[in-house]
This record gives sequence, structure tokens and C-alpha cells, in this order.
Amino acid sequence: MTSKHIFFSGRFGGEKEVVARELHAALRNLGVNAHIVDAGPGRAFGAKTIYGLCHMELMICICYDDYGEKTDSSSCTFYELKHADDHHIPIYYLKMSDIWPPKPPKDFDGGNEGPDQIKFVIKKDDFYHDWNGKEWNAMVCAEEVKQELHKIFREKRLDESILNMNANNLSTLSNSPQVQELTQHTP
Repeated sequence: MTSKHIFFSGRFGGEKEVVARELHAALRNLGVNAHIVDAGPGRAFGAKTIYGLCHMELMICICYDDYGEKTDSSSCTFYELKHADDHHIPIYYLKMSDIWPPKPPKDFDGGNEGPDQIKFVIKKDDFYHDWNGKEWNAMVCAEEVKQELHKIFREKRLDESILNMNANNLSTLSNSPQVQELTQHTP
């Protein structure tokens, strides 16, 4: 059994978070070993992000206009994208807005690292799945995404078992000691 998974990267809050969580749940229902950080107040958000990044086989970016913004958090999409690029992790983009590539605002400190990194990492001819302007349906999107992921996994020679986990494997992975430790409240 693999501990590798598909990591979800996206801006959290409001509709953006709902879309990411619904797509994550739909992909898991289709047998995909997908990981999204789930940390409420008092939980170890940073540790869960690190776990997700360190064990990902591929990263799905839920790209709205501000994707890649460098905030004052070390767990923001700027650092997630940087980690994937630095470690040559394949990236799958889900385009959710009119703008492509995303155009994050200036960094929290007034710099341009977020916008510059988007220009460096996301090429205009990079593949993306365009869901902009469509009525949101997580299951339909998940079915389309899973088909495309199979092609990417074959092309990049990644472990396709991540895309075909059965319910027992998914349950075992989410209940593993490593994952459970990350879900405990921090003191």
C-alpha cells in the first residue's frame, strides 16, 4: 500500500474552499487517494501541510485569480507551488476564473515573489482543465479530472494505484498513525 497521494493546493475560505473540498471528496469517492489539509482552530495546519507536500505524487492546484499569493503564512499556495516546482512534482491545474495564468496580488510585504513565481512556474502552454464559467458539479468534474490524471500518471510513469484505491485502502491510509498524529489538537 502506498502512502503517496494527490495533494490539493488552493486558497482557503468561502467558495474557493468549498470547491476544493467537494472535488477532493468526489475524487476519493472515485477511489483516488487524495489529500487536502483539514485543520480547524487549535489544529496543526502547518504540520498537515508539510505531511501533504512531502508525500504527494502530484499536486492539483485549484486556480482562482489569486492562486499563488504569498501571504504571511508558510502554508500558503505560494510555498505549496514552490515546493512542487523545486521537487519536480507534476502539477495539474484546475482553472476556475477568467484569468490564466493566475495573477496573485502583491505579496503581504509589498514584494512580487508570488506574481513572479506564477510567471516562472506556470507556462502559457501548460495544460489546465478549464472549469471557468461552468455550473459547479464536483462529481462531473472529478470524473473528468480522474480520466486526465490517468493519462498524466501513465505519461510520467507515476504510481497509478493512487488513482484506484479501494475503500479499505483509503480508510486505512486516513487512519494511519502518521495521519492521526497530525489530526490531534495542538497543546
